[in-house]
Amino acid sequence: MEEKAEGQEESDDILERVRRLHGVTWMWDDSEEVRSRGLTPGERGSGVLAQDVEAAFPHLVARDEEGFLSVDYDGLVGVLIEATKRLDERLSALEAHMEGSERPG
Repeated sequence: MEEKAEGQEESDDILERVRRLHGVTWMWDDSEEVRSRGLTPGERGSGVLAQDVEAAFPHLVARDEEGFLSVDYDGLVGVLIEATKRLDERLSALEAHMEGSERPG
């Protein structure tokens, strides 16, 4: 039997919330802000838009003292695993339905 952590919830709308996320790539610009954060100007980055994550999963976004947002990618992994499992359940149900409709009746 699986145990749930205190406050753990099953979210029926997890797929809808994941649909709101956008994977993006970018190139860090050559600014003082980028360099002061230890990032390499001209280096390619990839991830998700923190504003999208904040709207869908606010507990996975932190705001620093300067107002910059950061995503808890480790936490996002669990969300994406659960969304993948939901998609797999839907796919299995569709496959079972298709197999049933292909049988001569």
